[in-house]
Amino acid sequence: MKTKLFRFLAVIVCVAIIAGSVFYFRERAEREKAGEPEFPAALGKHIEELSKTIPGVPESREEGPASAAEAEFMARAYPADTI
Repeated sequence: MKTKLFRFLAVIVCVAIIAGSVFYFRERAEREKAGEPEFPAALGKHIEELSKTIPGVPESREEGPASAAEAEFMARAYPADTI
């Protein structure tokens, strides 16, 4: 009688542990899938605006005299990277 009760309780504990771990890892995967932003919205916008003022950032090369000079240099230097 005691062994049957012990086996029954052991099976219940194992099922509870397995179910708990499944729910835990499923919730963890959903949190990772949701993707928390690196910064709060206002701070992210502020940093994005500041990054536009840093020389060498790809967005800053799209227009202006530096991009024209670079395009002219690359046209003369092609296929090498020096004149």
